[in-house]
Amino acid sequence: MIKKILIIFLLILSIIVCVGCREKQLEIIGDSILEVGTSISLTHNFDYSEDEIWSSSDTNIAEVYDGMVIANSVGEVTITLTINNYTATKEIQIIPNKIKVSILGENTIIVGKNAQLKAELSHDTEEEIVWQSSDETIATVNQNGLVRGIKPGVVTIQVSLLGNVCEFKVTVVPTDYALSIIGKSILSIGEEY
Repeated sequence: MIKKILIIFLLILSIIVCVGCREKQLEIIGDSILEVGTSISLTHNFDYSEDEIWSSSDTNIAEVYDGMVIANSVGEVTITLTINNYTATKEIQIIPNKIKVSILGENTIIVGKNAQLKAELSHDTEEEIVWQSSDETIATVNQNGLVRGIKPGVVTIQVSLLGNVCEFKVTVVPTDYALSIIGKSILSIGEEY
């Protein structure tokens, strides 16, 4: 009786092992780290590709079209591929783009006046730069970097691009703010000061 049970157990075990050996596992192949604003192409290990269904767990972070992953914002997302009855997933981490951003321009503005700031990028991109003021009651900034002084104070102007942020302190001074120069106001030709 024990011999019969042992034989049946071994027979069932060998069937399970053989079925598992023949079963091919679907696998997604490709990078798992991607920068915001870039894309990668994922593939799989199956010889055929009929009825592929690709999806993303969060399209705000990354979208996927026929294996092409497009990174939209910083975060983590799960890409899922289904072919017939087979399914595979891959975790993709979206990191900030390595474009360096700096701000150039005047850091002192008189109330009621404008100053043009410029965002300088380490390399070209077609992505949109977003300008923002930390306190619009002190100074405002438009999407072209034009800052307008509203009232005296210190404000931070921020530029963001593809997850990268640069901050620039601007001091807004009263309209009667003046710089005095002490010395002669008139020089004659040949005279030095």
